[in-house]
Amino acid sequence: MKYLFPIAAFLLMMGCAPPAEPPLIYVPPETFPDDGLVKREPDSCGASDFAGLIGQSEGMLRTVILFDPYRVVPFGVLVTQDYNAQRINFYLDEAGLIAKIICG
Repeated sequence: MKYLFPIAAFLLMMGCAPPAEPPLIYVPPETFPDDGLVKREPDSCGASDFAGLIGQSEGMLRTVILFDPYRVVPFGVLVTQDYNAQRINFYLDEAGLIAKIICG
């Protein structure tokens, strides 16, 4: 009987515990910040012609004829900082979808 009171008190205190918080989910930003290190010419490579590919998978690049130099940059991968105004850069998000298309 003397053990019943501490067990009951423990069970009552468990009911007062705050609920567990849901895990945090990372949401990538809508736009990528421009660090301003290089002055970029506006659309010198014709990146706006490929704006319809945003949100598509990387495999869609095989269906497009690209005559100018280009590179595909997976999410989280470091790239060189050499600037080529005629090169098209396709940036992918975590899911492998095209998130951003810029010259450089």
